[in-house]
Amino acid sequence: MERPLSITGCPMKTMPKILILLGGGYHDFKEGGRIIEELLRKRGIEFDTVWDKSVLKDLPRSEYKAVLLYTQGGKLTGEEERGLLEFIRSGGGYAGIHSASDSFKENTEYIKLVGAYFVRHPPVQQLNIKVVDRTHPITRGLSDFTTVDELYIQEHVSDKHVLLEAHLEDIVEPVCWVRNYGEGRVFYISLGHDPNAISNENFQEVLVRGIKWAAGVL
Repeated sequence: MERPLSITGCPMKTMPKILILLGGGYHDFKEGGRIIEELLRKRGIEFDTVWDKSVLKDLPRSEYKAVLLYTQGGKLTGEEERGLLEFIRSGGGYAGIHSASDSFKENTEYIKLVGAYFVRHPPVQQLNIKVVDRTHPITRGLSDFTTVDELYIQEHVSDKHVLLEAHLEDIVEPVCWVRNYGEGRVFYISLGHDPNAISNENFQEVLVRGIKWAAGVL
């Protein structure tokens, strides 16, 4: 089994607390969230988990340095969208997993923040994941890998720096990228459909690094 490589020789920084927002349809957010929480505890990342999106409106005045969304569907109120966007624009971090790009699709500024929105997907199957940028802190030292997951075919609406892409027959689709939003950092990975996919060691390594990068400690 391929095992992810960790970064060596990088200065250690204190990991600030992050907020995890879960909830929606079509996915096992309860079990997926539990796996994510267990992973972050093992990696020394402090967090709070909520299921109520209304917390987003207070993000600019919170103690958090990044917010992680594993959500689907819904619509943000004006206050919730403004709170989230202000938080990122002023230097906070955003990390999105899988259906975060299938969330709040009526909120056009949120979709621009993420950089793309979900259109369709083939059946869950084995995907070949290629590392596009081998120098970025999130993917440095990682090798190409395989995973059994759901491939999101997306409409891309904002500029982005692609880190990983999936190859499936004649389909080549970006599955992980980063971008800037004001003074903040945005990290998104479209993998992570179910507990099995979230348990993939390479996915977990990229996710942890992505959260740290978004929070400004990597």
